[in-house]
Amino acid sequence: MALYQEHNDLPQDFWVLPDSRMFRIARQRHPNGGMLLIFSDITNEVSLKSSYDSLLQTQKAALDKLHEAVVVFGLDGRLKLSNAAFQAVWKIADDQLQQEMPFDRVVELCQPLFHDKAMWGQVRARITDPSPEARTEYRAEMRRSDETVLKFLTRPLPDGATLVAFQDITADRRVEEALRERAEAFEQADKLKGQFVENVSYQLRNPLQAILGNAELLQHRVFGPLNDRQVEQVGSIIDAAGNLSKLIDNILDVAMVEAGNLQLDLGPVNIYDTISESVQMAASKARDTEVPIRIKCDPSIGEIDADQKRITQVIVNLLSNALRHTERGDTITVSAERLDGIVRLTVADTGKGMGFDQQARAFDSFESGDRRGAGLGLALVRSFVEMHGGWVALQSEPGRGVTVTCHLPASAPAAGPPPVQPGVKQRAA
Repeated sequence: MALYQEHNDLPQDFWVLPDSRMFRIARQRHPNGGMLLIFSDITNEVSLKSSYDSLLQTQKAALDKLHEAVVVFGLDGRLKLSNAAFQAVWKIADDQLQQEMPFDRVVELCQPLFHDKAMWGQVRARITDPSPEARTEYRAEMRRSDETVLKFLTRPLPDGATLVAFQDITADRRVEEALRERAEAFEQADKLKGQFVENVSYQLRNPLQAILGNAELLQHRVFGPLNDRQVEQVGSIIDAAGNLSKLIDNILDVAMVEAGNLQLDLGPVNIYDTISESVQMAASKARDTEVPIRIKCDPSIGEIDADQKRITQVIVNLLSNALRHTERGDTITVSAERLDGIVRLTVADTGKGMGFDQQARAFDSFESGDRRGAGLGLALVRSFVEMHGGWVALQSEPGRGVTVTCHLPASAPAAGPPPVQPGVKQRAA
């Protein structure tokens, strides 16, 4: 009755019924007198709006959990949605970013860090151009003024909006640059290695041959008699020159193996004869150290398909290593046996042995385990045996000697260096 007598605009009202329905009540004066009441059931409308608002809040919460910066623009180019990462990546304050903000205004907030208008124009075209050619996914990178690199993509959404996502890939690019620099450094190192090998081959070998030749002339008294002390010193010169010559040969072999330029000259190799010849080559040094070398091998063991020079080098290097780790009273034994198409060639000594930490590095280049060698002999042993399709095992305990066993197949594979996986460091068994 109060509303009937009211002369001002009649207000609307909302009723919530006990059964949870919602009504909108509209009132207006009737031309013929009285008041007209219009009841509208808006339960579904309110429920739908509530669900929509809840969905938006859920989307907003989900986007805020993402590490990537995400922003959504409508087809009209206005901001519809963004997450906290977007504001953090572009250093935008909370009060600066507002809903329905035009794209150009958002770009103004981002331009202090990235001011390439052409790039922003391409992003805008993906958002506001309704043509099928523009409504496609677009990917690119941005290098900002603060030296960070962002990867971004634009992706059209089914409702006509466009999602733009940004990801900071600065760390990935720095890793790539570091790897590229490392690869260039390795390439430069290979060039230096090649130059070093050439210098070793010419600059060192030729003077060394001159020293060795002149020392041998003095030893044979070509230029006159020598007293006992002079003879001893000349002998030391010859021994040192021989050791240096062997070291140069080993360095060149290691360089050729690592470069993949060393090929095997395969042929029938008599195991017993090769062992005997190798022991004879090491006999002079064994006499100096008073360490006997024994051969334990059946003379009828037969032949294998191998490179005679490299197998001899394997045995001599193993004997040299054993002589460095033995003293007077110790013994060295070279043995071989054939089993299931494999010849096991073993060099064992009763010397001081090797520590367990040294065993892990024994077959690495320039690891000798003492101060008396460059550590290339065992590295070449492993390389040559693997080139024949075999493998090497080392057993030792401190104070109980060293045993190195080379497993050589009776039929070697095609000549060539062993395959080595990049980044994998091989170790002795």
